[in-house]
Amino acid sequence: AGAAALAAGATAGMDLSDGLLRDAARLAQSSGVQIRLDDAALAVEAKALHPVAEAVNADPGQALEWVLAGGEDYSLLATFSAGAALPEGFRQIGTAEAVTPSSTAPAVLTEHCVSGAGWDSVTG
Repeated sequence: AGAAALAAGATAGMDLSDGLLRDAARLAQSSGVQIRLDDAALAVEAKALHPVAEAVNADPGQALEWVLAGGEDYSLLATFSAGAALPEGFRQIGTAEAVTPSSTAPAVLTEHCVSGAGWDSVTG
């Protein structure tokens, strides 16, 4: 998938092993951008996990937290130029926006906030 992303013109990318919010923040900080996640796209991703929630007797509402903060996803997060054709297996879940060095806005913007989101290898 990484090779396909590069061939399609990916401008940055990384794995999502520590959760979408934490890793998107790392990618944004390293790239000097702000990432705005699309809440409707996140809802689609969460809905796909509803059967899993039911299978483990969890509230289907938990699925959104899994999407945002679940780790060990074994997938890639990549940025592409606006209008780029995404390679197979990739889907748009947000946009990257340029920020100025004086910006104090958070690196990842979404209407959802999950406390302590994702895995942090420093704090465990």
